[in-house]
Amino acid sequence: MNYKTNNTLTIGIFADTPGQTTQTPILVLNHSASWNKVYINLTADVESVSTPLDFKIFIGMNREAGVTSPAAFIDNLKLVTF
Repeated sequence: MNYKTNNTLTIGIFADTPGQTTQTPILVLNHSASWNKVYINLTADVESVSTPLDFKIFIGMNREAGVTSPAAFIDNLKLVTF
């Protein structure tokens, strides 16, 4: 995916298992005024969950101190499965 942001972004997965949902952050992307490209491999994190029922990908952001208007721009997000 391509991204630019004035705040940190966290990419991860929600894993639904019998009786609970677990949030696992995978990668934190730092501030970037220009467009950057990143490839994220979720395979190891998905395989580490025992008895999964479902997975969801999340992109999250918490406003940092000193950032009055946090913004994130994401383009060309692709999910590839094998």
